[in-house]
Amino acid sequence: MVDRLRAIYCSTTDLAILCLGLGKPFADRTAKIQLAFILELAAALAPGSVIHTFDPVFDDGDRRVLAALNCAVIPENLRGAHVLAPDVPHLVYMPHCSKALYESVLSTNFSPRLGASPPVVLLGNDLGEYIPGFVRQTTTEPAEEEEFTKPKKKRRNRNNAPPEVKDSVLRRLVPHFELLMLSELPETNLPGFARAFLSMGFQWLTPEGAAKVDWDTALPEVEWPEDGEVV
Repeated sequence: MVDRLRAIYCSTTDLAILCLGLGKPFADRTAKIQLAFILELAAALAPGSVIHTFDPVFDDGDRRVLAALNCAVIPENLRGAHVLAPDVPHLVYMPHCSKALYESVLSTNFSPRLGASPPVVLLGNDLGEYIPGFVRQTTTEPAEEEEFTKPKKKRRNRNNAPPEVKDSVLRRLVPHFELLMLSELPETNLPGFARAFLSMGFQWLTPEGAAKVDWDTALPEVEWPEDGEVV
């Protein structure tokens, strides 16, 4: 995994790491596994780097744990509006965050800089799962022979109108992302690994992908859940 990431980051060790939505590592086992994972990645990719992190659920116990592990707790809840410094490669770690939080981070930094080399890499849930009807294109060749199956009847659209496609930062970016799912990497016997990293992967924009993105049209505002949940 580290070798794959070093190739993505062009072997640079100058890496900024932002961690959002970690949970409560002082007491929660899943959060401890997720924290251990990013600490190992940071040590391998950028020795001596400081992980900047925030979660509104952090208490004094969590802050003590993070401080002891050389993690810097961001003092203010920016609701995802973290401006990533230009000309610095970033790893943004967001395990199992809300759609709105992912959108806020990407909207705040929505520019061709996301596809620069080295890029901004997001380690979080497969964002394609947050887009209704999205089907990721694959390069897998279809089988030469397929069994015949009777096609299902299509439901008629009473208005004969195509379904509405709602614009969002995810719809702009995700179809052009490269994706490396954690499930594709060597398995681990670490208890709790599957739960801690279910449906998570590394996602980034290449310069070729960035050239296909509509950067000019204004983005719609992020729609936050009515219950006020941020992460």
